[in-house]
Amino acid sequence: MWSLPALAADGPIRLTKLDLKYEMYLGKAADPILQPLGKAPKDTLSLNMGLSVISLAYIDATVHTSTDGHSYQIVGLEYEVGMRPCSVVDIYTRHHSQHLMDQVGAYTPPLENTVGIRIHLVRP
Repeated sequence: MWSLPALAADGPIRLTKLDLKYEMYLGKAADPILQPLGKAPKDTLSLNMGLSVISLAYIDATVHTSTDGHSYQIVGLEYEVGMRPCSVVDIYTRHHSQHLMDQVGAYTPPLENTVGIRIHLVRP
């Protein structure tokens, strides 16, 4: 495992997670974005990162992709930016968008923008 001591230390900006995740679908998967094109996703690859700023704010971000086994078909971005006014409450905004590659013509990508509050009942 690699070590990132400058960001993992207890400084004002702290790296809380950094991982690369690969998943392969079992059986036939259906994706509402790819289905009209006659394509089905085979696997996904994502890069996940989290930062904490002075223990009062945080950023969690994921860049994810889906392939049909030959090429990248979908690239997406999901992130959450939040404030932590106390140890059990997060107030945040979240964005998730997915973008179809190799698309010709009119296309509106799926997009979610939300705001919310999270109350942690148990925190590790």
